[in-house]
Amino acid sequence: MKTIRQRNKLYIALVIGLMQAPLMAQTPQTGALGVCRISPLKQYLQPTDQVIEDGTVYLSGNAADSDERYANVEGDIVAYYGNSRVDASRITLDRTTNVLSGRDQNIRYASDSVVLESKSFTSRLNDKEYEGDDVTYYLHQAEAQGRAKYAISRQIAKTADFQGVTYSTCPTDEEVWQLSAADLHLDENTGRGIAKHAKFALFGVPILYTPYFSFPIDDRRQTGFLFPTISYDRDGGLAVRAPYYLNLAPNYDVTLNPGFYTRRGLILGAEARYLNTWQNSVFRFDFLPDDRRFKNQERARIAANDPKDPYSKKLHSTRWSVFFNQQLNLMPKLRGRILFQQVSDHRYVEDIQDAVGLLTETNLERVAELTYSDRNWQSTLRVQHYQVLDKVIIPEAPYARMPQWLLSGEWEQNGIIYGANVEAVQFRTHIKPNDRNKARPKSATRIDLLPYVGFRLENSWGFFEPKLAYRYTHYDLDYQDINGVAPNKPHNLHRGTSIFSIDTGIALERDVSFSHLFGGGNFIQTLEPRLFYLNVPYRRQSDIPIFDTGNITPSYDNLFATNQFTGADRQSNANQLTTALTTRFINDETGVEHFRLSLGQIYYFEQPRITMGRDLLPKNECLKGYENNPKQGYAALKCQSGRHSEWFVENHIVFSEDFSTRVIWQWSPDVKRTTRLSYDLRYQPEPRKIINIAQRYDRTLTGTQKDWVTNQIDITSFWEVNNNWAVVGRYNYSLEERRMNDSYVGFEYSDCCVATRVAARYYRSNLLDDKKSWKAYLQFEFKGLGNVGQSTDSFWEESIPGYTPKYLSNTRGF
Repeated sequence: MKTIRQRNKLYIALVIGLMQAPLMAQTPQTGALGVCRISPLKQYLQPTDQVIEDGTVYLSGNAADSDERYANVEGDIVAYYGNSRVDASRITLDRTTNVLSGRDQNIRYASDSVVLESKSFTSRLNDKEYEGDDVTYYLHQAEAQGRAKYAISRQIAKTADFQGVTYSTCPTDEEVWQLSAADLHLDENTGRGIAKHAKFALFGVPILYTPYFSFPIDDRRQTGFLFPTISYDRDGGLAVRAPYYLNLAPNYDVTLNPGFYTRRGLILGAEARYLNTWQNSVFRFDFLPDDRRFKNQERARIAANDPKDPYSKKLHSTRWSVFFNQQLNLMPKLRGRILFQQVSDHRYVEDIQDAVGLLTETNLERVAELTYSDRNWQSTLRVQHYQVLDKVIIPEAPYARMPQWLLSGEWEQNGIIYGANVEAVQFRTHIKPNDRNKARPKSATRIDLLPYVGFRLENSWGFFEPKLAYRYTHYDLDYQDINGVAPNKPHNLHRGTSIFSIDTGIALERDVSFSHLFGGGNFIQTLEPRLFYLNVPYRRQSDIPIFDTGNITPSYDNLFATNQFTGADRQSNANQLTTALTTRFINDETGVEHFRLSLGQIYYFEQPRITMGRDLLPKNECLKGYENNPKQGYAALKCQSGRHSEWFVENHIVFSEDFSTRVIWQWSPDVKRTTRLSYDLRYQPEPRKIINIAQRYDRTLTGTQKDWVTNQIDITSFWEVNNNWAVVGRYNYSLEERRMNDSYVGFEYSDCCVATRVAARYYRSNLLDDKKSWKAYLQFEFKGLGNVGQSTDSFWEESIPGYTPKYLSNTRGF
C-alpha cells in the first residue's frame, strides 16, 4: 500500500496540470510562438526605414479649410510625420506648434514601436508624443497589448504612461494572464515596466495584488526578484526558492537564492558571475544550517550500526556546497581554467541537487591548469584532486596530481613526421590504517617519454603509414609506514619498450542507383579494406602501481590503438594484425552518408600478457597452471583465449531525414557469445517530434559461471501534438534485473503568452539502490514576466537526445 500511496502523490502534479487544460485550450490553436498575432493592431506598425522628411507634416483628406494658424481636415484623413502615421475622420492641425488633435471618433496612431486606437487624441508632432483617452494599444518591442482609460506615448524618449490600464502578452480577448494597474510606466531605455496598485489575474480570476510591481519588457538583465522555483520529492518535501537578481554592472552580477524545504529546513544560496576580456568566472554556494531530514537519517544509520557503511559514525545537520569555475584567456596562445567544487557530505548531491541520469556523481573534480598552444606543439601545467562521494564504488582515495606537466608536439619535414609526448607528474594520496590496500605508495613521481617518427604515403585510392616509437617510463616511489612497517617494495622502477606499427588501406568506389532505398537516387558505394600491424615487445609491469590508468573501452576504433590502456602505468605488449573492412553508401548529389558498415578483428601472433593486475605467464606456462584446476577465473580465461579477438561491428543507417539507426555489436569467438550490443533508433520528423529507442547490453567475462551482465532498454520521447500541446516521457528498464531504473511522464502546453510544463518522475538514484525516489516538476512560464516552478527544460534536454526547448520569455528579474 505504501508504493501505491507514493505513486498517487507522484501524479498529483499531473492532475493539477490537466485541470488547467480545458481553460488553456480556449486560446487560439494558432498560438505557437511567433505564429499567432496577439493584437490586430500589429498590422498597422510603420516600417523603421520608412521615414518622411523630418519637420514636414503631410495631410490628405476629402475636405479641408485653413487659416494662418489652424488647418481643419475631414474625411478619410491620413497624416504623416517622420515615421508616424495618424488615421482619423476629423483632425485639427495647429501650424504654429505642430500639434494634431481630434475628438469623439475612432483615431489610430502608429509608429515603428507602438499602435494606439482611441476616442480622442493629441499628437505633438515636434516631440513625437501621442496621448489619448479610451485607448487600445499594441507595443511592438514587448509584444504586449491592452486597454487604458488614458495613455501617452513618447517616441523620442521611448517611454509610455497609462492610467486604468491592462497589460498582457496574450491575444486580445483571450488573455490567459493579465496585469491590471491604476498606473503603468513603460521605459524602453531601461527595459522595465512599473505598475502601481497592480492585480495579476489568471483566466480572469485575480490571484495577486501588490501596490508596486516592476517587471522586464525585453530580454535585458534586470535587478529584481525572479519567479520562484518549486519542486517536490519524497525526502525533501516541498522546496521553494525565491531568487533575487542583482544586475551590478554589464559584466558582473549576483543572484541571491534563499528558500526552504518543508522536511529539511532553511536553505541559503548565492551565485556570482564575472566576465571580462581575459576571464569568465562563476561562483556558487548553498548552505543548510540545520537539515532535519538528514540528521534523522544519520541517527537511524548509527542506531542500525551498519559496519559496512563508511559514514555511519558521522552525525551532523549543517550541510553546504561550494562551486567555482573560471575560464581564462590570458593571451592568444595561453589559456587556463580553475574548477573547485566541494560538498559537506557524500549524500549532498543526491539529496539537494536534481540528478537527471541513472547514476549520481561518484566524485567531484578540483583542477587548475594552464595550456600554451603553438602551431606544432602544446604544453599544459596542471594540479588536480578529487572529493570522493561514493566509497563503495571508489573504495580507495584517488591520487592527486600535484603537479602534472604535459608536452606534445608534431612536425613534418620532407614527408617525414616526427614528434613526442612527454609527461612529468607528482602523485600524492593519504594512506589510512583501515584502507583496503595499505601497500599503495603515498606519493610517486612518474616521467613518461614517447618520441616517434614515421611517414604517410597517401593518394585518392589508398594510404600507407609506418611509425616507430619508443616509450620510456620512470618511477620514484615513496611508501608510508603502516604501524611502523614499510612495504618491502622497490622505490625505483622503469620500463622501456619500442612500439612499431604499420597502418595501410585502400578505398574502392563504384556508382550505384536505387529506386526507393534511402529515398532513391544516385549513390557512390565504397569498399575500404584496412590492415594494421602492431609490434610491442613484452616488458614486465606487475610491480608498477596503478595511479591513473584503466582499460580502454573495447570498440571498433580501438582496434587501431597502440595501447589497450589509458594512462602510462601500463603499456600492452603486442604482435598482432588487425583486419578491417568498411563499406559506405554516399548520396552523389547531397554528400549525405546514408549507410556505413564497419567490421574488424585482431589476430594475435603472440598472447597479450599485460593486465591491470599481475602479468600473465607465457601461453604454455599459463595453460599448464589451469589444466587440473576446475575453478575458472579471469586469468584462466585470458590464458585459454584463442588467437582472435572479439569481432567488432558498427553500423549506421540514415533511412531518411526523419529516421536513423546506429548499431554496435561485439561477439567473442572464445565463449561463442555476444559481449556487447547497443542500438539507437531515432525517429524525428520535426525538431520537436522525437522518439528514441535504445538498448544497452554488456557482458563482462569473468571466467566463472557468473558473468557481469547489464541489459537495459531506454525509451524517450517528446512529441509536439500541435502548435500548443506536447507530451513527454521516458522509461528505462533493466531486462536483467527485471526492474525499472527511471521513468517519467509529462506534458507541455504553450502558446504565444504562456507555457505550462508538468512531469512526474519515479526513479532509482543509482543502479545499486533498491529504494526508489519520486519527484514532481511543475512550471508555469509567462511571456514578458518569467516563470514559476522548477525548470523542466534542462531536465528534458539532458535525458531526451535531440530535444530542443522553446522559450517564451527571459527570466532575468522582474
